Amino acid sequence: MWKVTKNDSEDLAFALACLFSQAISLNEFKIWIVKVIEQLSYEETPLYLFKLLDFNESLFNIYNVVGFTPDEELKLIEQYALYGIAYLRDINVYNAPCSRASAIYALSNYTEIKEKFTKFFDIKL
Repeated sequence: MWKVTKNDSEDLAFALACLFSQAISLNEFKIWIVKVIEQLSYEETPLYLFKLLDFNESLFNIYNVVGFTPDEELKLIEQYALYGIAYLRDINVYNAPCSRASAIYALSNYTEIKEKFTKFFDIKL
């Protein structure tokens, strides 16, 4: 169902990319984790998901809790599209690798990112 394990981490990687691009807040990330935990069986749920519910440190420490770096398969333009989501949500984005116009343009050309985002986080854009 959800790909959040060390050997199959695509969904966790996407959620973390959303978090790091500021498309979602840490609180919204935790809401997503609760959703994942509720939909996985106890045996399928990695322990670090529970630990992430209490995470309140700097984001660069998040991989210490997870214990590995999830495989991220987003193209650069798709990463820009995540910044586009942050801009559309009127978030004051810092350290973006692209301009607001470039990010929104990327989002308009990669609608699958927007669809995946709304599916994952139940946030309307």
